[in-house]
Amino acid sequence: MRRFYFILLIFSFSKIVGQNPISYYIEQAKTHHPLIRDNQNQSKINLLEIERLRAANLKPQLNFNAGYLFSPIVSLDNNKVRLDLNSKGSDNYYGLDLGGTNGGNLQAMFNYTQPLWMTEKFKPIAEQLLISNRINENNIQLTYHDIEKNVTDQYITCLFDVKQVDYIKNIIALIDEQYEIVRKLAVAALAKQSDLILLNIEKQKQIINLTTFQTNYRRDFLDLNMLCGINDTTIHVLPPLSLQSSLDSIFLKNDTLNSKF
Repeated sequence: MRRFYFILLIFSFSKIVGQNPISYYIEQAKTHHPLIRDNQNQSKINLLEIERLRAANLKPQLNFNAGYLFSPIVSLDNNKVRLDLNSKGSDNYYGLDLGGTNGGNLQAMFNYTQPLWMTEKFKPIAEQLLISNRINENNIQLTYHDIEKNVTDQYITCLFDVKQVDYIKNIIALIDEQYEIVRKLAVAALAKQSDLILLNIEKQKQIINLTTFQTNYRRDFLDLNMLCGINDTTIHVLPPLSLQSSLDSIFLKNDTLNSKF
C-alpha cells in the first residue's frame, strides 16, 4: 500500500501549474511542421525566380568591360640590363615590337542592352510560378486543418485521462468515507470486520486504476508534445477545452489570380 502512495506522490510532484491552452500547442505544431516550412520556402524561391526573370527579360542591362595589355621588354640601353614593364622606347631590347604595342594596349567598352518584345515571353512563366505559389498556399492551409484536428484529438485524449483520474480520486474519497463509517459501526458491533477488509481491497483496486490512468495521461501528454514538436518532458496540467465551430474553409473561397507585370 505504501508503494502505491509513493507512486502517486511522485506523479503529483511531476506536474507544474503553468498551463498552456490548446492554441499554444496548435501554433507550436504549425511552426515545427516540416511540410509547412517546405511549402513556404518553395514559395519564396518562386518569388525570387520571378524577380530574376523580370530583371533578365524586361529591365535594361549595363555592362562595362576593360582590359590592359602589358608588353614588357628587356632593355639593353647604356649597357645595362633591366626589365621594363611598360616601355616608352628603347634602342636595344628583347621583346615584342614596341611599334606594334605602343608599350601596352588598353581596351574599354560600355554595353547597354534593352530587351524588346519580351513581356509576352515573361508573363506566362511568371503566372506559372504564381500558380505554383497558390498551390503551396493551399497545401499549407490543408496542413493547418490537419494539424488543428490531430492536435485537438490528442488534447481531448489527455483531458479524458484527467477526467478519469479525477473520477477515480472521487471513488477513493467515497471509499474512505465509507470505511470510516463502517469502522465506527464495527466498533459498535453493528458491522463485520470482513466489511472493512472488502472496502480496503476495493480501495487498493482503485489505487491501481488511478496509477494506470495517471500513466496514460503522462504517455498521451508526451505524445501531444511530440506531435507539436515540443522538446519538453515536463508534465503540465492542461486547461479545459472550449470548442467553437467555424464555417471558414479554403474550399469555400473563390480567389482569382491578379497580378501586374
